[in-house]
Amino acid sequence: MMGSDLPMTTEMFADMPTDRAFAMVAQTCSACHQKFRKEDK
Repeated sequence: MMGSDLPMTTEMFADMPTDRAFAMVAQTCSACHQKFRKEDK
């Protein structure tokens, strides 16, 4: 899973705990959102 070159499948996500699957998706989303987030002034 993590660190693997293989893409995650629906079955892989279905077999893992919900909080772990959510954390993986959130990390993917935040990778770009952190870069492009407007800075607070």
